Amino acid sequence: MAAKVKLSKKVTDRIRELNQSGELVTELRLGAVARQLSQISVEGALQILDGLSDIEAARADPSTFVCAAAAEIAKQEQEGEQEAEQGEQAEQGEQAWQPEYAEEQAPGDADGDAWQGAEGTEELDEDALAEEREALEASGVLLASVKQRVLALNKKGTLCSSLDLEKVQGPLTLLSEPVALQLLRDVEENADMVDKPNHLVADAARKIFESGRGQIDSQAATIFGKLMRRIRWINSNVSLAFPLHMGNVLDILQPLEHDSALQVLKQLVEQAEEIEAPQRWLRVAARRVLERKNGKGKGKGKGKGKG
Repeated sequence: MAAKVKLSKKVTDRIRELNQSGELVTELRLGAVARQLSQISVEGALQILDGLSDIEAARADPSTFVCAAAAEIAKQEQEGEQEAEQGEQAEQGEQAWQPEYAEEQAPGDADGDAWQGAEGTEELDEDALAEEREALEASGVLLASVKQRVLALNKKGTLCSSLDLEKVQGPLTLLSEPVALQLLRDVEENADMVDKPNHLVADAARKIFESGRGQIDSQAATIFGKLMRRIRWINSNVSLAFPLHMGNVLDILQPLEHDSALQVLKQLVEQAEEIEAPQRWLRVAARRVLERKNGKGKGKGKGKGKG
């Protein structure tokens, strides 16, 4: 069964209205922006969409603009949540938190989750979103600087096989220049660990795009590169039951702040000998961080005696 991305119906309806309005130079592709918009509040998503018509660059390339704006708003909302949580803790004191591992709670299930909206949500099939992403890849144009980087990497001969532009240029067009260059830099620096360069570059580029970090700036791209290098370091230096898949791990950690993601990886290293399924462990650990940040589970432990 295909995975689903839940997005407020208000947001999907607004996207369709914009595409039918004739105000945009190119289509705002739902498959390109759905995951990013699903991770912010309905108000934030609608604010971005309502502002598209007023900005020339946004009308020309609405999908790229929305991805970048959603990433920025997600950061602002996370900072706001952290400040609110700190204020609550200052008033009420530190409370014990017991994670309910058995309960799978989808985003928006808790009372007051603004992103769901009064009109409910629309479930978007991941397969359909993937088709739209593929269309976006096919229509994209690879930046000259990124293409030159690929050619230079091939000329150096550091990889076990050359990168095939036909295979990697589509996925690389999904990324901003700083992110694409950072990805290629990371591949070069870890050339001795890369046995399938074309697959790795294409897969990592798509996962980065889906994470909402495909359009971040150069400073954020550098930080993101550190996370990728940390994952590779773990595979090379830590004895795990199974090696970490770069794309899957980036997808698992993408909702977390950079420092939180590194902390989760640090805990993985410290407990490596006891962990039978590393990626499953990472999913649980990442969910715990998010639940704690969002304040879920507060007060649930009363009377249960769960240890």
